[in-house]
Amino acid sequence: MSGNLTEYGKKVAKLIAGASLWWMSSAGYGVMNLRRLKKLQALVHLYRQDPDLLRGKQLSLLRDNVKIIGDPISLLQCNTSVEKTAKKEEESPETAESEESDLEIEDDGVIEPDLNDSQEMGDEYLEKTNEMIDQANEKR
Repeated sequence: MSGNLTEYGKKVAKLIAGASLWWMSSAGYGVMNLRRLKKLQALVHLYRQDPDLLRGKQLSLLRDNVKIIGDPISLLQCNTSVEKTAKKEEESPETAESEESDLEIEDDGVIEPDLNDSQEMGDEYLEKTNEMIDQANEKR
C-alpha cells in the first residue's frame, strides 16, 4: 500500500506542477506564481506525510482533481482519519496532565492556603458611598 501512496503522491505532484507551470507561463504573473508554486510544493510535501489531508473540506478542489487522475485510495470512505484526529485532540490534554503529575515541584516561597473557614467578610448588599470610596483611596 505504501508503494501505491508514493505513486499517488507523484501523480498529485505532477498535477500540481503542471498547473503551476501553466500559471507561470501567463504574462506578467511570474513572480506571483512562483510564490504559489512554493505554496503548492509545501502542500504536496504535507500531503505526502499524511495523505488523509485530502479528506478535508478545504482541499475539495484538489481532491476532485486527484479523482480525475485516478485515486488508488478510496477518498469516499468514512472520515475515519478526521475522527481519529478528533479523538487524539481530546486525549492530548489528558496525557499532558498525567505528565505534569509526575513532576516534582519545589514549594520554596509558596504561600500556604488559609484553612480558616470562619473569615469575616463584608456585607455584599452594602451600597458604596463616595465617602467610603474616598476612604479606601486614602488607605492605598
